[in-house]
Formats: sequence, C-alpha cells, structure tokens
Amino acid sequence: MSVVTRFTELCAAFRLTDAQLRVAIQTDETTRSHAQLLRRNAALLDRIECFVPASVQELDEMIDFFARRRVDALHTFGPGLDRMSETLARYDRASLPNVLAGAMRFSRLPDPLPPTIESEDLARMVMRAPTRVAAIGPDKRYLAVSAAAAEAYRTTPSRMAGRHLLEVIGCGHYQGRERQKIELSFMGRPQDYVIQSESENGASLDTRVRMQVVEDRAGRPYATLRISDPIADKTGLRAVIDRPAQPDRAGDGRLRRS
Repeated sequence: MSVVTRFTELCAAFRLTDAQLRVAIQTDETTRSHAQLLRRNAALLDRIECFVPASVQELDEMIDFFARRRVDALHTFGPGLDRMSETLARYDRASLPNVLAGAMRFSRLPDPLPPTIESEDLARMVMRAPTRVAAIGPDKRYLAVSAAAAEAYRTTPSRMAGRHLLEVIGCGHYQGRERQKIELSFMGRPQDYVIQSESENGASLDTRVRMQVVEDRAGRPYATLRISDPIADKTGLRAVIDRPAQPDRAGDGRLRRS
C-alpha cells in the first residue's frame, strides 16, 4: 500500500475546505461564514506553498499539486506555474530519501459517523483510513482518497485526488451507476449497494458500497463519503446488486480497478 504523506493530507484538507466554501457561497446569503472559510482556505494554501518536503515522494506530490492547479485554472502562466518552478528550483532531489516510511498512523472511521464533520477533520479521517474510503464533492471530483481506495485503481491518493470520477471509473460506470448514487446521497438519502465485477484473472468480485453525505456545523452538505468493502461472506447480505459493463481494456488512459 502506498505511503500517505503529510503533504497529501494537507492537500485533502485544502480541497475539502474549498468545497465547503463553494457550497457556502451557493447557499448562504451571509458573508461572515464566507470570510471564515476564506481565511481557513488561504491559511491552508499558505501552508502548502511553504511546505518543506521530507522525501522525493512529497516533492513530486508538490509539483503535481501546482501543475493540476495550473490546469484547473485554465491558464498557461501564472501562480501555479511560478510555484511549480520555484519548487523545482528550491529543492535538490538527490538530497532527499525516496519515501519517508511510517509518516502516518492508520485509524478506522468512526461508526456511526458524527452528524457534522469539518473539512480538516474529514481529511484526517479519510487519509488515515486503512480501508477504501473517498470523499467526493458536489462536482463529482475526488476531494480526498485513502491509500487503499487509490491502490484499487493502481494509483496513489495524491494522483487520484482532484480528478473527476469520469477520468477514474469511465463513462459507463459513471453514467450507469455512480452519478445517480452520489446525487441521491447529497439529497440526504444514504446509499448501500453491491457491485459485481471481475478481476483481470476472471475471478468474480463482490464489493459493498455505502455513501453518506457529510455536513459542516452549519448543516451544509459539502461532500459525500464513499466506503467500499470487499465481501467475503455474502450470507444474509441484503442489497441491490448492480452489474456494470466490463471495463474497457483498449488503453484509453482511464485508471483500472484491480
């Protein structure tokens, strides 16, 4: 399993706070909460920009973060490019270890979840979960991803976060199942269903998926938590079974499930 770094968790907190801010702007008329979230968001971004990598992995994650911000902002030059260039110039890869092992301890999600969770607390919960957990925003982008969830798609949490579900699971699975499940979850209707699929060696895989919306202290839903667990014992399990189409193996660039 990939190592979850301090920088990855910091970026997850930033993305979740940004999602919380966007929802607040869309739903609130008062500016006080907007200002508080803006200050929190700015403080997190300052910590990201001033972050000192302790390994080559963290250095690469910093470069990926600023590169994605540049792409998301739809401009070629600007702060994202400047920060990426500064990061490359400031640190010597040869002086850093490849990976800083043992940087974070895993802890299970609370069950049941608290009625309200603030963005930085949610980032810690997701990033330190030993199981497949992801926080997804209203725009259907991954905001935070556990190491186990990223490994299921043969990638890392830092590379999966910020991507749209379409990029990760493909159009068929997204349009046929996940989009509706996420939207129902954001409407306050928890989801609990089973996905049947096949591994590359042809073995049948059954995975139980649960989705639950996450609200902040003001009652604003800003993320949905997607928890998936492989089913070893199917006795007594009652759920709707979805049968997604076989994954496309034509090399279209989408991430694959293992």
